[in-house]
Amino acid sequence: MRMRKTCALVACGALVAALGLFGCSSGGGESQPAAGDGSADGAATEEPAASQPAGEDIVPVEGTVESPAQMGEWLPATIYSVEDDADHIIYYRFTSVETDAAAVQEAIDAYNNSDSIFYISELDADDADDMMYITVGYEMYIPEDTVLSEYGASVPNLYFSLYGTDGGSIEANGYTYIGLHGEDITVDGPDSVFPGDAITGTYLFSAPQNVSEMLIQGDYTDPETEESIETNTLLKL
Repeated sequence: MRMRKTCALVACGALVAALGLFGCSSGGGESQPAAGDGSADGAATEEPAASQPAGEDIVPVEGTVESPAQMGEWLPATIYSVEDDADHIIYYRFTSVETDAAAVQEAIDAYNNSDSIFYISELDADDADDMMYITVGYEMYIPEDTVLSEYGASVPNLYFSLYGTDGGSIEANGYTYIGLHGEDITVDGPDSVFPGDAITGTYLFSAPQNVSEMLIQGDYTDPETEESIETNTLLKL
């Protein structure tokens, strides 16, 4: 849950809605009683999969619900360039998953102590019974032939949510979890990117406990067809 550092005493419900990690009815994660409990194995940190290094020979996977990307596999996204007033294809991949509470809290503390105007609060007592914070490492690559100005471009904001492996809700803990939005908590990242840059970062999610597999879902608009395309990465805990 995220709040502005200048508003540390805002009511808990408003904090939930601000980030949309859990229980937000305005497009964030909703929780509703479900017919039964979901079941899953215990969570563990996932090691990154071997894949292509960042470079001009990247061949992205499609990342559909039926055939999601695996950890370490590249997926397309876009970056806007003021140089030609157009979007250009870039690539990203998720590289690691951290579920250890102490390690995750260390990442949250680093973000909270940074110059960000937002603050990640602890999970509410009720939420903490069946939810947990996890972090996912990612890498983003800007191809060498990307048309950008001499000043580069702002780092693209990539938005991701957690869904079930069928692309729908997550059934677990007696609840139905819908669209659990994440938050980029990268600290000391660059302000601008340039052609050929490869940067890394950290995404924070509030995930249901007792679930072993989910999809990290994003989307982008194809610059040529203007079609909205959904991308999915399989997240194993």
